[in-house]
Amino acid sequence: MPKTEIWPYIIAHIPPIFRGFLAISLLAMAMSTADSCLNACSVMVSHDIVGTIQNEEEIADDSQLKIAKRTTIVVGLFAMLLAFKCKDLFKLLRWALACSIPMTAAPFILAIYGFRGTSRTALIGMSTGILTIIAWNKWVDPATGMDGSFICMLANGLAMMASHYLFKQPKSAGWVGPDDTLKQIQQENARKKVERKEKIKNSWTNKKNALAKLIPRHSTMVHVGVYTTITGLLAYFTVCITNHSLYLILQLFISACCIGYPFLYDISKKIRDIPKWFVGLCWLALLAVYLPKNLIWH
Repeated sequence: MPKTEIWPYIIAHIPPIFRGFLAISLLAMAMSTADSCLNACSVMVSHDIVGTIQNEEEIADDSQLKIAKRTTIVVGLFAMLLAFKCKDLFKLLRWALACSIPMTAAPFILAIYGFRGTSRTALIGMSTGILTIIAWNKWVDPATGMDGSFICMLANGLAMMASHYLFKQPKSAGWVGPDDTLKQIQQENARKKVERKEKIKNSWTNKKNALAKLIPRHSTMVHVGVYTTITGLLAYFTVCITNHSLYLILQLFISACCIGYPFLYDISKKIRDIPKWFVGLCWLALLAVYLPKNLIWH
């Protein structure tokens, strides 16, 4: 069947109860996103926009709740009308990107990196983003088919920077440097980094002691041996890698050493102790060379 007919065929031939479950699931996924966006929109209108416009210092909670409810109803109805009018989901997604990224992304990113501009600077940048995306969709997009949201976002940011440096700004506007708390965190991180480097450097002055500290637990060594055994046998019998039997023998030998490491350790204690630095060196070579090569090979 053509891929465009597979989904309608499934819907038409499954039992009605599963069709109902499927419809409920799709509605639940859609509404879980829709109600979050409606909630955020109503809070912004009732708390941020109306609170800034009114001269009163604080709006009563009852009034904010009423404004939020009315905003949810109005925005939800407009969203439903838009969804009924445009049934192309990809086109709706492009509209959403064209409305949000050119206007809001640049001020948001600049604010994160410490830029504090005035309302005039932000409005100039957002107006530039709106005009740029309208011009792009009218003249450039039909010729190239390329979405211009990112380029219009850059135009928004450049317009904000140009207006900030060309026009006179209050002393509070501009780039905000790190505060005392951030400076203390940076100094603490730098001190810890230096201490960590010094500790690593001092630990490797006596290489045998450093290698002895790398010895893993017996269970870890056994698990690695089981993993290498399974991957080696699967690669040999499933993919039929018959021309690399010597590598398989070497891998099985290493796997047997890892699985039998607890027994070898107990035997060596009765006969002759295996140097701890030698075990740590073998484990380091296993982690740094053998396991990555084994993963890439398979």
